[in-house]
Amino acid sequence: MAGAYTPRIRPSVPDGPPVESVAPTTRRPALALTAEGPRRADLIAWASAHYSALATMRLFAPAGIAVLLAEHVGLSAEPLRSGTVGPSATAGLAAAGEIDAMIAFTDPVDLRTGDTTTRSLTRLAVFWDIPMAGNRATADLLLAQLIAGRRESVTPEIVEAEPTEPARGAVKLWNIRATLDDVPGRLAILAASLARRAINILSVQVHLTPDGPVDELLVAASPLLSVADLAAAVVDGGARAPRVTPADAHALVDGPTRALSLAARLLRSPDDLPAVLTSLFPGAEVTWRAEPPAGLVDDPADVTRGPSKLGGPVPAAAQLWLNDPSGGGYLLSRPAAPFTPAERARAYAMVDIAVQAQIRPEAEPAPESWQVVLPTGVGVTVRVATPEDLDAVAAMHHRCSMTSRLRRYLSSTRTPSTTTLARLLSPASGYTLVVEDQVGAVVAMASLIWPSGSGPSAAPELAILVEDAWQRRRLGTFLARRLLAHAAQLGVGRVRVVVHASNTAMVRIVSQLCEEPGYRLHREYDAGLLTLIVSLRTEAPVR
Repeated sequence: MAGAYTPRIRPSVPDGPPVESVAPTTRRPALALTAEGPRRADLIAWASAHYSALATMRLFAPAGIAVLLAEHVGLSAEPLRSGTVGPSATAGLAAAGEIDAMIAFTDPVDLRTGDTTTRSLTRLAVFWDIPMAGNRATADLLLAQLIAGRRESVTPEIVEAEPTEPARGAVKLWNIRATLDDVPGRLAILAASLARRAINILSVQVHLTPDGPVDELLVAASPLLSVADLAAAVVDGGARAPRVTPADAHALVDGPTRALSLAARLLRSPDDLPAVLTSLFPGAEVTWRAEPPAGLVDDPADVTRGPSKLGGPVPAAAQLWLNDPSGGGYLLSRPAAPFTPAERARAYAMVDIAVQAQIRPEAEPAPESWQVVLPTGVGVTVRVATPEDLDAVAAMHHRCSMTSRLRRYLSSTRTPSTTTLARLLSPASGYTLVVEDQVGAVVAMASLIWPSGSGPSAAPELAILVEDAWQRRRLGTFLARRLLAHAAQLGVGRVRVVVHASNTAMVRIVSQLCEEPGYRLHREYDAGLLTLIVSLRTEAPVR
C-alpha cells in the first residue's frame, strides 16, 4: 500500500549511489470513515471507544459524518466530496497513497438510493487495494494493524493507556417525559432530533393534559450520553420541560402488561396496594394518612394546591389522594412529573380492584395430607403448610446446618427472619408443603414460590429444605414430584430451580424426575449458579 510507514527512498543521483533519507517519515496514518444511515450510530460508538488512537491520525469523512464525529466524539475530520459516480477528490488521494485504510459500515438489510458516498468509497478501496473494514470487529483489527505499523516505523514514544472499550452493542435505558405542542408532525421532529444522536425509541406513550400532550418515551442510548445530552436532544426536538430518569430492564415490559400483572397481584393479596402503587408509579412517594391534606380530595379534576416539602405551593396535579378501603388513604406525591389524567385513572382502577378483592368471599381450601413410608420404614406426614406452622418451621431452620441453609437460600447461612418465613407460608406467595415426623415436629419443607411483581407467564421457583438428620431418605424426591404435579394441575408451563452448581443432590433429584413422562429439562449456568428449568408439557401424574 502506498501509504505505508516505511522510509521513502530518494531518486538516484547521476554518477553516484542512491541516497537514503536520514530520518524516518513522521506522516500520520490517514483513515477514511463513512457509514450508511442506520449504521452511523455504530460508527460513532466505535470512534468514541477508540478516541485516543483516532485523535493521532488524519481522518477523512463525508460532510455529514464529519459533523457527527465533531459533535459527539470531538474528532476533527477533513470532508470528502460525495457523488454518484465517485468522489473525484477522494480518488486523487487514494491514487497518491494518502489514504492508508478505510472504515465503511454498510447497511446489510436495505439498499438506499441516497447512500452513494459509501458505495463510491468502497469501489475506490477495491480499485486502489486499500484495506477496508465493514463492521466493528474488522475495524478493531484494522486499527490495531495501523497502530502496530506506525510503532514499528517511528521512534517509540510513551502512549497513555486507552480507556476500556464499552461492550459492543451496550446501551443504557432511559425514561423521558416531555410536553409537546398539539401540532401534527411534532413527534416526528422529536424523533428526528433523537435519531441524530443515535438514540433509539423503544416505546411511546402519550398522555393528554390541559398543557398539551405529554410524551413518555423509553429510549436506548449510548452509555457515553449523559442526562444533559438527552435533555438537550429533547429540547432541540421542540419539546418542553424534559424529565430524564434512568430505566432498567423492567421498563421493557409494556404498560398494559405491567398493569395487568399488578392487578393480578392485588387479586391474590389486596394488602399489597401500597407496593402496587409504588410499582405503578416509579419515583412517586406513597404515604398513608388518616385524613387527606387540606384542600386535596379524591377527585381527579381537583386543581387546588397543597404545601410542599420546601415550603412553597405544589400543584395538585403533582399530588394524588386515594381513599384506603380500610380507612384513611394514600397520598402519592411526584412534583417532578405531575400525574396525568391517564395515570390517575389507573390509580383509581387499582383501588377498585383492591376493594373488590377484599369483599370477595374466599373459599376455604380443602386440607391435603399424605402418609408416606420412607425406605427406612419410618412413616411421616406430608401436608400443605399454614401460617400457624411458623414456629415449627423456624425451629427446623435452627436445627439445620449452615451448609443446608446456604444450599436453600444461596447467599446466607443464617436462619431467615420471621417475616421471610411467614411470607413463605402465606398462600399469597405460593404453595408450601411441610413434613412432620411421628411426634409432629417439622423436619422438611418445600415451596413453589410465585415471582413477585411478574407477569402471569413467569415461571415459579421450586425450593426444598430437609433437616440434616432426615436427608438421603428420598424426602426431597417426593416433595419435588408433588410440587411439579401441583404446578401442572394449575396450568403452569415452566418451573425454575436455582441451586449452587455444587448442590449435586438437588441436581440429581430434578434430573431423575425429568426422565419421567411429562417433563423436559433445560440448564443455564451463570456465575456459579445453575438454573434448572423444568417444562411441563402435559399435566404430570400425581403419585
